[in-house]
Formats: sequence, structure tokens, C-alpha cells
Amino acid sequence: MSEEYPNNVPEDVVVSVCVITYNHADYIGQCLESILMQKTSFPFEICIGEDESSDDTRERCMEYARKYPDRIRLFLRSRKDVEYVKDRPTGKANHAKTYRACRGKYVAYCEGDDFWIDLHKLQKQYDYLEAHPEVPLVTTRFLNWQVNNPKNTYVLPQLKYKEPLRKEHFIQSMEIPSFGTWFARNGVLDYDSDFLREVAQGDRARILVLLEEEDGIHMLDDVTTAYRISATGTYSSLTTTKKLKLRLDFWEAYAKRCRKRDDMPTLRLAEARIKMLNRYIRVAEMKDGFSKKIALLFLLLSNPRELRVILEKKFK
Repeated sequence: MSEEYPNNVPEDVVVSVCVITYNHADYIGQCLESILMQKTSFPFEICIGEDESSDDTRERCMEYARKYPDRIRLFLRSRKDVEYVKDRPTGKANHAKTYRACRGKYVAYCEGDDFWIDLHKLQKQYDYLEAHPEVPLVTTRFLNWQVNNPKNTYVLPQLKYKEPLRKEHFIQSMEIPSFGTWFARNGVLDYDSDFLREVAQGDRARILVLLEEEDGIHMLDDVTTAYRISATGTYSSLTTTKKLKLRLDFWEAYAKRCRKRDDMPTLRLAEARIKMLNRYIRVAEMKDGFSKKIALLFLLLSNPRELRVILEKKFK
């Protein structure tokens, strides 16, 4: 089943907002309200892909679709269509289908448990891409919101980037723009590559594939989005070791892609990341707290950029 809920959204929208949601009953209302409140000079639609949640997410999405039939296009998916990566269910199929339904010249993104905190987010990013036709995608900074520990909430990236963000940045840095900050030209992101189907982290994969053909993406200094970190999230609830192993799987798949493309400079960067992740995994598996601290210090010293980010956060 893949059913579009009844609506009368006009076809001549300029921007489509792609919302992917699954088991976000407690958060989807805040997400959608933050999008509906956007102040723009252009018409936009909200395309929601609801992946047959086991909680009340679907019912809440239907309530919003009934309330805003001229703004919201709701797509009701089936768990039978879910794609798996290493026996883990993902939202890849839902995401791809919802993206392909977007009719705007531009596509913005927000997951159902995140929300926007800038009423002019869409307008700012629209204005930027209109003024820079050579740029495929523009992001912003975001609030890394720790739900269970609000005092530990902070803005990312810590550093402001004036130059375009290129492939090397996304390989060497742990910081990538939150999915909810993305605003792209419709059609520039790849949803069909074998690499994307092999890995769990679809956002980083799409950025890397995009940057194989583009000079870079741009980031505005504005803080527009709240990325919710919750202990109950699909990724956040994993143990540190499992998170690291997922990252390792990703970079090993990307290294294989680099070999196929005969991209040796990028392969060397990916292999360096793999080497560091293997070290992190060994640290995470240690039980001796003192050994962990010493090993972590060694890892940070071996990656000056990450150390600089931590120090700037600590002493800003």
C-alpha cells in the first residue's frame, strides 16, 4: 500500500518540504507546526511519508492532512515495502518515494522528530540558491538539542565555514549538517546508487555522491533547526559500540566505492577514517575507565580538527 491521502494542494508550488516520519507521535505535531509557520514569498507544499508507525503517528498526520488539505500531501506507506540494511529496517523506501513525489523546484527536508526554529528558514535558503545557480544544496547550522539534558544543548557546527563544504570535509569531520537543514535543487540528490542501498546513513551517503560531481555545498551561519537527541531514538538508543560499527560499515562501503571509481586520493581519506574508527571501537569495548581516557586522548590528538572543535566548545 502506498496511498496519497485526499488533498487539493496546488501543483504550481515552488518548494516541497519532504517530511519522513515513523513512530514520532510525540513530536510530529511540533515538526509540522514549525513548517506551517514558515513565512515565504512563494507557495510550498509539505509532503509527508508516514511509514506505518506502530504508535499514533499516522493518525496525527491524518489530522493535519484534514486540517490543511491545501498545504499537506500525506503518503501512507506499508511496512511490507521497508528496505533492510544488515537486517535492520530503514526508512529508505519511504524517503525515496516521498522525495520523488515532491513537485517543487527546490526540496527542503525535515524528519518527524525534528523541527525548525527560524520562521524564515525556507525564504533564506530559497533566496540563496536563486542568487547562486551554481550551488546544488545549501544548509545551515543547527541546535543539537539534548532532550534529557537541555543544559548540554549546543550549536553545530561549532566552526563557521566561509568556503564551500567539499567531499574532504564530510570524510574527515564528524560534524555534518543535520538533515533538517538541507535545501536542495530538485533532482540533484541520488536515490538509486548501490552505495546508498548498502549503508544505513543515507544522508551522508547522498552528500558524498553529490560531491563526486559538484564543487561543494554551502552553509549559512543562521541556526534554523533543532535536531532532537533522544534516548528512545532509533540511532540514539544504540550502544556506543553499535553506533561505531555502523559508521565503520559505512566507511568500508564507501572505500569500496572509491576503489571502483579509481579515486585514490579520496580512498586514502576513507581508509584513514576506517583506521580511526577501529581504534574507537577498541576503546568503546574496554572496561577500564583509565585506559579509555588515555586512548580517547590519543585519538583526539591524532585528529587535530576534532580536538580543535572540542576545545572551542569547552572554552568559548
